[in-house]
Amino acid sequence: MKRKKWVLFGILLTGLAALFLGWQAKGAFAQNMTFEEILNSPQMEQSATAQMDNDIFAPTEAVFSEGLSNSSTQGNNPDLIPLRAEQVKQNEMIIEDIKALIEEADSKYVTAGWQHSIYHEYTRSDLGMGSIVLADGTPAPSNEWIDETWSLLDEKGNILQEISLQDFGPMVPVQVGVFTAGAEDNVMQGPPEKLSTAGTFLHDAEWEKNFAVFEMRDGFLGDDPVVICTIITKGTKAVEMGNRLVVGGYTEYYFSKETGLLLQMNRYDFLQDSQAQLVQQITTSLVEKVDAPPAEVLKHLK
Repeated sequence: MKRKKWVLFGILLTGLAALFLGWQAKGAFAQNMTFEEILNSPQMEQSATAQMDNDIFAPTEAVFSEGLSNSSTQGNNPDLIPLRAEQVKQNEMIIEDIKALIEEADSKYVTAGWQHSIYHEYTRSDLGMGSIVLADGTPAPSNEWIDETWSLLDEKGNILQEISLQDFGPMVPVQVGVFTAGAEDNVMQGPPEKLSTAGTFLHDAEWEKNFAVFEMRDGFLGDDPVVICTIITKGTKAVEMGNRLVVGGYTEYYFSKETGLLLQMNRYDFLQDSQAQLVQQITTSLVEKVDAPPAEVLKHLK
C-alpha cells in the first residue's frame, strides 16, 4: 500500500488529507463509538488503557516541528503530548518489528517490472473539512471508491511509469491518472518515489514515535492471521477540525503474518465528547506482479 505525493487527475480531496489506498468498510462507515466502548472492545482491551495512561506522557509542553505533515487529522494538533523516553524506546522496538514485515512484503512485490494493486478506499467528507471532487470539479457521487494501479518499477523500486484508475461506480466515468518519470506533461505531478507496500508508514512512524503511543499485538482480519499495530495520539486540549473538536486519535494497521502486506488501515479521531469517530478506512484487495497491464490500460500512457 502506498500514499501518492502526486495529485491524481481523477480525485481532488479539498481540505482533508487522505492516506494510503483501497479498503473495504464492512458496514462500519458511519460508525461512532464512545471511548468507553473502545476500551471494552476485544480489539482494544489490551492496548487502549495503556495508550491513554497519562503516566507514559511527559509533563511538558509538546514540541511540534514545523514543516512536518501527518496524513491523519489529529496530526495537525500542535498540542500533542510528548512521551517519556521509555515509551519512545518501546515505540522504536515496535517500528523495527513492523519494518521486518514490510521488508518481507517489499522483497516480493517491490521489484523490477510491473506491480498491479487494487484498494478499496473510504474517507469521510461530511465532517466540514472539505469534499471529494472529480476532475471536472463536480462532487464525487460517493465517499468510497476502488483504486486500481499499475506501477512500472526499476531495480531499486523507483516508479518509472504509473497508471491509476479510480472507480466511483456507474454514475461517473472512471477517473484516470498517469505518470512517467521525467515527463513534463504528467497528469500526476511530483518527483519519482520509491514504492513500498506499506506506503509511508515507516517514514511517518519515525516522526510519530515521539508523541504517539505504539502498541502491537497478534490478531485476525477475517481468517487471516495478522500483526496489529495501533498508534494513539493525545492532545492537551481540543482542536477544531472542520465542524468537530478533536482531542486525539488512533490508527490501526493490520499486517499479514504470512506475507507482510499491509491489509487494512482504520483511522479514528477522538472527539471532545469522548467518542471515537471513524474518518478513513482502506482495505487491500490485491497486490501482485504482472508482465504488463492490459492493452486497454496501457493506452492511457500514449
